[in-house]
Amino acid sequence: MKFNKIVLGSLLVLGLGACNNENGTRTEDVKDIVNPAHAQFSLILGNSNGAKSSTTVRDTADDAGTSAEQNVTNITIWFVSQEDGSLAHQEVIQRNQLTPGTATPDADLQLAYTTPVFQVPAGSYDVYAGINMGNYNPFTLGKNFDSLAVYTGTANDIATDGKFMMSNYYDSRVAVSLDSSVHTANNPLRMSIDVERVVAKVEYNPQRPNRSFQFALRNSSGQVVDSVPTTLVAMEVANTNTQCYIFGRRNGNYVVDPNFGQAAVNPALSPNNTQEPTLSLGSQGAPAYPVSYCLENTDEAQIGGTNTSADHFTGVFFQAFHRPNPDCFLRGNGVVVDSTREADGTFYAYNNYLFANRTEFLKYYGQNNPDQDSLAVMNLLDDIASAGDDHSRFGYISTLSSSYFVSVYHEGHSYYLPIIGHSPLNNPTDGVMDPMEYAVVRNYWYKVAVTNISGFGDVTPTIPSEPVEDADANIQVEISIQPWHVVINDFEL
Repeated sequence: MKFNKIVLGSLLVLGLGACNNENGTRTEDVKDIVNPAHAQFSLILGNSNGAKSSTTVRDTADDAGTSAEQNVTNITIWFVSQEDGSLAHQEVIQRNQLTPGTATPDADLQLAYTTPVFQVPAGSYDVYAGINMGNYNPFTLGKNFDSLAVYTGTANDIATDGKFMMSNYYDSRVAVSLDSSVHTANNPLRMSIDVERVVAKVEYNPQRPNRSFQFALRNSSGQVVDSVPTTLVAMEVANTNTQCYIFGRRNGNYVVDPNFGQAAVNPALSPNNTQEPTLSLGSQGAPAYPVSYCLENTDEAQIGGTNTSADHFTGVFFQAFHRPNPDCFLRGNGVVVDSTREADGTFYAYNNYLFANRTEFLKYYGQNNPDQDSLAVMNLLDDIASAGDDHSRFGYISTLSSSYFVSVYHEGHSYYLPIIGHSPLNNPTDGVMDPMEYAVVRNYWYKVAVTNISGFGDVTPTIPSEPVEDADANIQVEISIQPWHVVINDFEL
């Protein structure tokens, strides 16, 4: 595991303009601090330090990301008392008060932001740093700092254009002792801290443009009746975690989150809490590569040497459009079948047969089931039609599936939920959920791509209670993972 690098040493300090005096000390908003010491920090943006690489493919190159993902608006530095854990001092520094420059000659370190010299009460502290905290800053002077270090919300709130929240790690906090007689304005305590984005990034891999697939449809005897052309049309990140630590944490060798080893709390889709994929994947030949952001999400699947259910995981819903070839639909078998397709592409499955339209499906169903079941099924189909694009239709479709064993591929769609894997040390089909196997770690970029589809997905986008390790899954996915380094190169004074 690669831990955050904390570097002590001299910083290259450039002229800071009108907001500083000749020593680089802040002259405006001087605080009424008794017995002040002085400090100056350089924040190194982007050294990723998650423990593991991919289950399949690992990209070796780091990536700075987009300009919006790199932008820095402000830096907040917190000084937490080593005696009682209370917040003793908070320093907020705006972008126009920062200077870009190299913190040390260490080749591993990226371009840094250097703060002006500022005053801090003398004392011994743990130091935390945050970037782009925006309106989310729950820390109050004199209050216990650790109890407020959990973020609850959506990834979009802390991963928007120019407002990507970044911070250092809790277990790599910087311990400092500030002495007013030693750390003067001309000789401030100088330190460097690594910070990285709080969210993870998920993208459909641009290097894997194929979105069209085809699989064979077999009858109950195992004979191929025809093929089902299938196109991926949308994707949506599904994250069953709702909280993350503002400052990253670990338990031994594992990255953890606030719900580590506990049952999932209010599982919801991310980023927009809908029950349907919304990010378009375009079409074959006109690709789109949507990007989502999600909270860090890990699970302690082994507690005290005993396997427990993996309650927390992150997956990607893929919405696929199927257009079965004509011979896939029921013909003969004592029933006169019209294979005319529904105008919106909806088709039906029952008793190992596909039906091209509602009329012929109901005819077959009515000849093989009690009248009360036929009436109930017909009413549920009416409810689906009345719901239109409202998400309530998924409830009716689910009832048809669970109570009457009828699959309705509404508008020709089905849904797949492959789980994002992080650790290369685990077998994703051995039925054992190990720590980090399905983790999503902050400041990492997960590129996902579908490599094969061999059967229909679910009729509704359903989040299971835990990942399903199934070697025979109807969708195969490649996951590429790389550190998402932040390299600032657009600074303007």
